[in-house]
Amino acid sequence: MLKTKTNQKGFAAVEAILIVVIIAIVAGTGYYVYHTNKKSSDTLDTSSKVAQSSPGKVTKKKTTANTNRDAILAAIKVYETSKGASANTTYTIGAIVGSNARGEVQPASGDPSDYIAHNSNGSWQIVYSGHLPPGKAIGTQYGLPTSWYASNR
Repeated sequence: MLKTKTNQKGFAAVEAILIVVIIAIVAGTGYYVYHTNKKSSDTLDTSSKVAQSSPGKVTKKKTTANTNRDAILAAIKVYETSKGASANTTYTIGAIVGSNARGEVQPASGDPSDYIAHNSNGSWQIVYSGHLPPGKAIGTQYGLPTSWYASNR
């Protein structure tokens, strides 16, 4: 028959190891969450700095927040804000082909307009904005796909 001790004091080695493992898991999870949230706030800070650069031009920085889409949207927002666009304006990207992007600006009230952005040396610039497609001169200057511009203007 197995004898049991009725007067045990303290923890066994296995119990102590389990407690250390549980504390390590909780601490590791806490560190991961903190580190991930800190990265998110850093990229938000970078995005707001990008939006404050010169109108119509955004320099691409080496952060995860500055993918081509983020940089294009930041460029069009800066460009349109400098022209008096309201905070309720919606910006979309229709297509990115090589170093060119095309999209639409939808103001809170009024007709939508198109824009063309061009990436030169890592910097996206708005090269055209309007209700009609750009003319052939802009199309050939920036190497736009022929369906993006009017060949007769």
